[in-house]
Amino acid sequence: MRVLNVKMAVRFWDEHRVEHDALLTAVHGTLQRDEDDKIIQIPCVNLVYVSLDETKTDPYGRQVERKTSVPHTNDLHIDGPPAMCWDWMD
Repeated sequence: MRVLNVKMAVRFWDEHRVEHDALLTAVHGTLQRDEDDKIIQIPCVNLVYVSLDETKTDPYGRQVERKTSVPHTNDLHIDGPPAMCWDWMD
């Protein structure tokens, strides 16, 4: 059974369609399921990921990027590679 929690690792595609490993920092709602326990609605999330930009480095290491209100890939209904969305790691 799928769960969605803060601190969970997910995949995230940025505005350039580059994939990142990310951690959830907020979940805006709950997973909605039908009577057969199938997921029918997935909430938006806030997440954080390590920047790929080598110039974004400080004494602590590579800086992080944050995105808010990111929809799940199923909510986009697009053809081609995803952008500005998240998906489960598996």
